[in-house]
Amino acid sequence: MDLREKVIIITGASSGLGKALALRLSREHAKLVLLSRSADKLQDIAQKLKNDHIDASCFSCNITDYDQIRHTVDIVLEAHGRIDILINCAGILEKKPIEGYDVNTILDIFDVNAIGAICMTQAILPSMKKTNAGQIVNVISTAGLTASDTGSVYTATKHALEGFHASLKKELKDTGIRIMGFYPGGMEANLFTTSAYADVESELSRERDDVADMIGYMLTRPEYLVIDHLEVRKKEQYVHSASA
Repeated sequence: MDLREKVIIITGASSGLGKALALRLSREHAKLVLLSRSADKLQDIAQKLKNDHIDASCFSCNITDYDQIRHTVDIVLEAHGRIDILINCAGILEKKPIEGYDVNTILDIFDVNAIGAICMTQAILPSMKKTNAGQIVNVISTAGLTASDTGSVYTATKHALEGFHASLKKELKDTGIRIMGFYPGGMEANLFTTSAYADVESELSRERDDVADMIGYMLTRPEYLVIDHLEVRKKEQYVHSASA
């Protein structure tokens, strides 16, 4: 599918994988709509895209606030008339024993990793249903498929998102809207965080760019093809899990 002129919303676009996706999809000449609750970081990427003459708009939008979501989606629809692609990429990774969490942190992780993606999807679906077309990519993580002995809260949020994703596919199976799940494993920390050390950050950036390329590949398949489930792991993790 040609992404030229497609209106693409990316959540969590100010850093990590969201930022890498914005830069990757800018090469497709899409109309990018970048969302993040970090206004300062958004301005950095907005300036870079502007310097490269990329059509992009940036919104400071907290996806845990449904009023902000609805307001932002209304602005996008007024400006462009449609939303072609939603990439639910915003995420918080925190792994520690369950007794180490306070309740507010638990709620925040659930709000960003699961409820925010659900509410974003709910807000954009009416416009996609009007055209009977569109693509929704949920960045879920292999933690949404299997449990681990660390990060019980993070795992729970990703299982919640996976449950929503699986049900949404069934709900929309008779429409022209494509629902796709992307499941990175063994690299989540690298995808969603940045490092204070330049040499380490350079390595993580390359990893994020490679993963962003994979999502770009999913989105650009011909309309009669759907990659609805793509798991990707680092080679050493794959070898370890295969031999276990």
